[in-house]
Order: sequence, then C-alpha cells, then structure tokens
Amino acid sequence: MKEYRADPMNGTVIEGRYEVRRRLARGGMSTVYLAVDLRLDREVALKVLYPHLAENPELVERFEQEAKTAARLSHPHVVNVLDQGVDEHPDGDLAYLVMEYVPGYTLRTVLQRRHALAPRVALAYLEAMVDGLAAAHSAGLVHRDMKPENVLVSRDGRIKVADFGLARATTNFTGTGAALVGTVAYISPELVSGSAADERSDVYAVGIMAYEMLTGDQPFTGASPIQVAYQHLNREVPAPSEATPGLAAELDHLVLWSTAQQARDRPADASVLLAEIRALRSSLSDEDLDLETTPAPDAGGATEVLSTARGRDTVVWDGDGDDDGHDVDDNDDLDPADAGAATEVVDAGATTVLPTGGHQHTHQHTTVLPRPAGGAAFAGATGEDAAGTGTEGRGRLIPQASSGGQRDASSRQRRRQAARRAKTPTEDLGRQNGQRMWWWAAVVVIITALLVLAGWFFGTGPGGMVTVPEIEGHSRASAVSALEQTGVGYALSSVHHDVVAGDRVISTEPAGGTEVRRFTTVLVTVSLGPELFTVPDVSGLDRSRAESELREHRLTLGDVTTEYSDAVPEGSVLSQSPAPGEALRLGRPVDVVLSDGPEPVTVPEVTGMTLEEATAELESAGLRVEVREVLGGLFGGRGQVLDQSPEPGTETAPGSTVTIDAL
Repeated sequence: MKEYRADPMNGTVIEGRYEVRRRLARGGMSTVYLAVDLRLDREVALKVLYPHLAENPELVERFEQEAKTAARLSHPHVVNVLDQGVDEHPDGDLAYLVMEYVPGYTLRTVLQRRHALAPRVALAYLEAMVDGLAAAHSAGLVHRDMKPENVLVSRDGRIKVADFGLARATTNFTGTGAALVGTVAYISPELVSGSAADERSDVYAVGIMAYEMLTGDQPFTGASPIQVAYQHLNREVPAPSEATPGLAAELDHLVLWSTAQQARDRPADASVLLAEIRALRSSLSDEDLDLETTPAPDAGGATEVLSTARGRDTVVWDGDGDDDGHDVDDNDDLDPADAGAATEVVDAGATTVLPTGGHQHTHQHTTVLPRPAGGAAFAGATGEDAAGTGTEGRGRLIPQASSGGQRDASSRQRRRQAARRAKTPTEDLGRQNGQRMWWWAAVVVIITALLVLAGWFFGTGPGGMVTVPEIEGHSRASAVSALEQTGVGYALSSVHHDVVAGDRVISTEPAGGTEVRRFTTVLVTVSLGPELFTVPDVSGLDRSRAESELREHRLTLGDVTTEYSDAVPEGSVLSQSPAPGEALRLGRPVDVVLSDGPEPVTVPEVTGMTLEEATAELESAGLRVEVREVLGGLFGGRGQVLDQSPEPGTETAPGSTVTIDAL
C-alpha cells in the first residue's frame, strides 16, 4: 500500500471545464485523476498523458484517433469514453482523455485479496469482461492490453473493462523490458514474435487471466520480462487443474482452447468465447462451480484497499505500478455531522385560547306589555257606548270579566304557538346529519375498496413481486411452462448459438433469480443451434483466392498441404476437406491440398547404348530425345551414344528434352 500525496494538478481546470480534485492512480504512460465536469456537474475520470509523451505529435494524433474509436463503443461492461482533447499551456500541452468514473477497485485487487477464485466466481468475472470485449470485437476494436489491472469492479458489483484501444496508441513507447512488466504476463505468442494483433490476441490474454483466477498464479513467471515472453512463445499453457486439483475438465478445456499457441486454434473472437463461458455456467454442477480454492497467504493487511473512515487520506492499491483503474476510495458514507442537524418542531396539537375582551350581553330582551286601564275592554259598542253614555238601544253591555278572560286565553295561545315556532328550526338538521353520514360511509367504502384492490394488485395480482425462474439451458417448452407458473409475461426470440443446443434457452432478460412485477415481460432468447455455413468449392483456385472465398462463407483456411499433379496447375487447389456442399459452424477450418505440379522425372543413364536403345529408354521415362551425330569411328560402332545432356540422375519435368551425342 502507499499513500498518495498532494499532486500539482489538484485544483487545475482543464479546458475551462474539468476541475481536477485528486489523483487516483499512476501508470506507465499517464496519470488518472478524479475530476468534476463543471458543465454537467458530475464526477469523471481524467487520464492525462505524461508531458514528455504529449510533446510527440504522432503519439498525440494516434491517442486522439483511438479515443474517438473507443468513444463509439457503449456497453454496460465497458468504461465509456466521454471526451478527449489537448489543453494548450505555455509550459507544455496536456493531452487528456475523459472517461466514466467507476468508484471501486480492480480485478488485480480481488486476486491479491482472494488468491484463487471459486469457479463460479471466476466464470462470473469472465462472462462480464468477455461480454464487453465481444462488443468491442463486433465494433472492430481490439483491446491489445487485457489484464486484471484493466478490469474495474465497482462497489455495487458492476464489472467494466477499461482502456480500449489505448495500448496501440502507446506501442512505440514500450520498447524497454521494464515497461512491459505489467503486460508481458498476458502477451500472446504472435505479439512476441512481432506479428500483428487481432481478436484472438485478446482471447489469449483472457485465457491467461482465467488461469490466474482459477489457480491464483500466472502460468509463466521469470526473473525478467524477456524470460516470460520466451515462455509464451515456446511453451504451452498448462492445464489449471495441475495447480488446483479437482477443477472440472471443462475448465481445463476453456483455458487450453483460449491459450492455444497457434491463433487459428483459439476461439475466433470474444463472442465465441462468451458462448462457451455461458454454457459452462449453465452446465457445470454446483460441486464443480463451488470448488474450494486455496486462500491467499496472510499479507499482514497489505491488501486492504478500502477506507471508510471520514477524514482519512485516500488509500489505493498500485499492484505493479501500472494499475490504471479508477478510484478505490470508499469515503462516500454519510457524514455523522449531517445526521445531527437540528430541526425545529412545531406541536400541531397545541390549543390556542383567544381573549374575549370583556363580557358580551344579548340585546334580545323580553318586553311585558301592561294591561289596559280599567281592567276591561268593550266589544261591539259604538263610541258613545264606550264613552259610557248609557243610551239604551244603541248597543249591548258586555261584562268585563267575561270578555277579558276570553282575550287572555287567546293571547296565551298565540304566545305558546310563537314559542313553538321559535323552538322549531327552519332547516331539518337531523336530515342533513343523516346525509353526511351516508356520504362518509360511501367514501369509507370506496377507500376500503381501493385499498383492497391495491392489496390484491400488488399481492397476488399483476403488480405482485415474483422471481424470474432459472431457465437457462432448459427446453423451450419447459421454460414457457415455468414462466407461466410464475404469472409473468414473456416474449421469445431465436438466434443461432455455437454452444447451446437448438430449442434450448440461451438467456433471459431480466436474468433468472431477479425479482420483478408480474406485469413485467421477460425476454427469452432461444437457441436455433449452431449457424451452419455451406462449404464452397475452391478447387482450381490459388491459395489466396481460396482463403478469400472461405472467408466470404464465414469459414477459415485450415491445414495446407501439397501433392504432385499432372492435371492441376502448380499452386492451385487440388482437393479439399470437408467436401463442397457440407455444412460447418462459424469459423471452422477447411483443409486444402495444393498442386505441386507434375512429379519430376529422373533422367536415366543411356551412355554406351545404341541410338535405338537410348531413344526407347528416354521416351519410356516420359522424356523427349534430341540426337546430335558425331563424325568418326574411333569411339565405337555406328549409332552408339557417346554423351547425354542433362546428366544421368538429374530430375527434370516430364516431357523435357534430353540431348544425346551418337555416332
């Protein structure tokens, strides 16, 4: 472990947009900083080339081109490239690359902590990284520097491959052995020998990483990088079960297939390797997947890379000086000071008493009217009668007591009726209260019904949570039955697959074991079996045209041998295996036999023979005869062969001319 100190770049704003906060890691070519994009207010990882490298225009141009290529690649298992540029300064330009910030650690840290991984865990890492690598290969991008330091693991378990294409931009500056230490452990034989890298070089590096994850050690080690590179070039990678007994034979096959010495013997690209890894994850038994591995020896805390205490310095692991992974700081916990912030609480249940401001009196007084004077009243009398003139015949005298009692009764009755009317309200309050009760009852019933409906919907109804069944590798009918039992919707699609048998499930989205709502539609990908390609007829073609024809049919040129042929011109295809019209899987080889031309003829010895005998002997060997007569008889009888050209024993093409000197 080592503690990063303050960096001069801290606080610098690049291109007026990216403010450098702190250094995350240093590699052989660049430094990675945590920065903030001031325009979008988000954290990013900023990779800055060392100043002496940024002074090379050719390197900067290639750096920019590779960044543009990598920026076109968007995949959940690939660190996305967001921006790049060159910030011009009087004291030196800064070539930089802006990438997605992945807080976490690298696969190297995992291996240092865990040593060897259980096959289940190793295959999970491999599937994620190879999935991202397959997307790159499909986009025509070769990584060239696959290693544990370039595999990032976020705190929530997401796995991403970093630094796509950047290895090629710095190839011219890794000439020394020391600069290759971080990469030579995973370099393919063709790169050691100086050949060009392709997708199979990445596959080789992944195979080495698979060996390291399963065994805890790299297959080749040495005192210097050149020794390790020599072993890659001249030795086969051993089976991981030799170092970790008990590993399944299928895992040995995966590693040995990926790390074959000849590139043509490896998987054609990462997509082929990905299919094999997924097949292993679904076919191996739990006993094989959960095989216990030897734990890493106690390093005295040297591999502890996470720090969660607020206020401590950021601690990172720099495995071999080339760990360009992103931040491994874990200081995102809630600050305890934030949790203790004071909050003012108002008691909503307090009662407020308003002052009356003095007594209040009602002005609705009761008025008592006095009786009329005299205690009597007259009815039915004229004015004179009322005045008491006493004139007879003008009216009838009504006694006071009788008329007064009748009026008092009538008045009392009117007062009682008025009192009853005053006590009777103008509105029927009881009827209103009853209506309100009915309304409230209706509201309660509606709310209760909604709650019951919601409980059913999110319980046993379409909104309930269910677990997507594990159906990878199952038949189509079995998968559909399992999905229907859970109640989720599903949609089927079919694709060709080199490993998964036809009518078997390749994968589901969401994956098996994920909790989803019943109304979720699960996308099920079913295998159509391997995609087969018809072998073309390449007879009579030269090697270059035959290889091109096979490539157009998604096949590869296999072993090439030669045979003599009188009928087929030299260099043309004499025969092929498999025969034309047969069906092969993607990328399978087709072996061809090239014509080596007619088989040469050995010139026989005819010196000393007669002319007739020599002519017969040469013609029977498939040669033509040209006779030159020599005058004189000192050397024998007439017609005897004195010399021949070419000399006896010489190999020549059939039909060639042999000149003989005869008397």
